[in-house]
Amino acid sequence: MAVSRLPGEALDELCATGGHHGVIQNAVHAFKYDDARELATPLADRLFMALRLLNLPFDALVPVPLFADRQAERGYNQSELLCQQLALMTGIPARPTVIERIRQTSQQATLSGSERQDNVKDAFAASADVMGLSILLVDDVATSGSTLRECAKALRLQGAGPVYGIAVSHSLSGDWVPQEEYDEYQHSWRWDQNIGGA
Repeated sequence: MAVSRLPGEALDELCATGGHHGVIQNAVHAFKYDDARELATPLADRLFMALRLLNLPFDALVPVPLFADRQAERGYNQSELLCQQLALMTGIPARPTVIERIRQTSQQATLSGSERQDNVKDAFAASADVMGLSILLVDDVATSGSTLRECAKALRLQGAGPVYGIAVSHSLSGDWVPQEEYDEYQHSWRWDQNIGGA
């Protein structure tokens, strides 16, 4: 499995279990758009295996929220389903209500990098319940990392401690750098602050 990392500003670390192509892409697409909720368990298992390698310290699992209208249309939040499974696997609680998407945004996948940042800017609000907590944000796909960074910013405004992000897959845009330059995990990717831009 390829553990991947991307830079983050408000995020202390952003990781993914592999590139968004092939079997992973098909599974994530079915999970997200085709009501294949049964895929939550195997996809969460990938996240769990990555977390065992990364050894990130966190107190709570927080799914990236959908806007209420979109969640009602889809019938579920795929990130929340991943969080529920990860909570069972790790014994760390899922806290889906500590952050909300306060306005509708366009689908990130249809936008350019700069458009993605503008699309989600100030789109999230967190509750004071996160004060002092170390948070792991969970999402299905990370592309530019804009959504996860904006979530992290909202959490930090309410006093959260370290904020990490993890996704099932990533696209190869942004500042992803081969992780094998830094450690022994073959075919992995990692961002290092001393290499590449923020």
